Amino acid sequence: MVLSLRKRNKNDEKKLLTWRCNCCTTYKSVYEGSFFQLFKKSPKVIIAIIKCWAAQMTISKTCHAIKLNLDETVGDEMVGVVFYKMRQLCTLSLDKTNLKLGGVGQIVEIDESLYAKVKHWKGKDLLRVQVWVFGIVQRPTETNPSKLYMTIVPNRLAVTLLSILCDKCYPGTIINSDCWSSYVNIPSFNNFKHQTVNHSLNFVKPEAKTHTNRIESLWRACKQKFKEMCGCKRGMIQSYIDEFCWRHNNQVNTDRVQAYNLILKEIAKFYAPGASIIVDELVNEVNGDPNIDAEFTLDPDNVSESVEPEPESDQSSETGSVFGSLNGDVDRVDDFESIKEESEMMVGMRVKNIM
Repeated sequence: MVLSLRKRNKNDEKKLLTWRCNCCTTYKSVYEGSFFQLFKKSPKVIIAIIKCWAAQMTISKTCHAIKLNLDETVGDEMVGVVFYKMRQLCTLSLDKTNLKLGGVGQIVEIDESLYAKVKHWKGKDLLRVQVWVFGIVQRPTETNPSKLYMTIVPNRLAVTLLSILCDKCYPGTIINSDCWSSYVNIPSFNNFKHQTVNHSLNFVKPEAKTHTNRIESLWRACKQKFKEMCGCKRGMIQSYIDEFCWRHNNQVNTDRVQAYNLILKEIAKFYAPGASIIVDELVNEVNGDPNIDAEFTLDPDNVSESVEPEPESDQSSETGSVFGSLNGDVDRVDDFESIKEESEMMVGMRVKNIM
């Protein structure tokens, strides 16, 4: 086997580096079986695209930067494919199945947020199922850095949210949350300690200094990406969320060089030369098929006959993007006492109907 340069086609100006067999005179690319085999562009261009991804540049800016610096023309689709491969590696690197947060005496904040919110609550997209994301963030300490976990959920029922919480948090963890009704029974599981803050009164509880400001700020930072892109396919939302969690957990949100070095290590791990490439299958096992929209069946008990649009305000006009909902949730309850009073009233009414 000897190295040689040859053209892919007669009319090509550039030559490819290949192995040539002295016996049968067949050619084989030196990149076969590696990450660069997935693309027709040269490794120099692919590495440049990866650097732009590490710097959190948009697809259009990446195309212009490569044209200016390398005098190479790349299309939006080409850059989008490379960016998606990087997000796939972020998903696998997170190892979400074994990811654990909190611990005895450790504080984690939980919250759920609406993605794919319809602008001004008008239009045909009101008929589509809302996309809710449940988030858990561990506060940093002197010994343990902050960790983040976010996942799309089919609903905000207690059985859905608490099952995720029990799976991802160690026993004895201190849970900070708002007064959403699904969180009432948190102290009943895994020896959790539950602290709440009533957002209708204040953002920081005066007595205990309880707050969820960290997870609220992370919602804003995560959704900023979707605003810059003017939205994306629903099937891709989880992949962008995984990328955000990967950058947060590895503390490379602002360190572009470190992000580039880390993603190269992930490429070497999951695209080892000679190994079978099954990244797509592994990612689909974790997040599902991205070609299918992230939609779920509605709970028939929670489906209303009509959808009343919210009144327009200055706040709602600022969230121009479909994914730019930063105002939080609208179905909050004031406190747990009101929940108990309502449940007691319902029980009383049922008893009267039976009698």
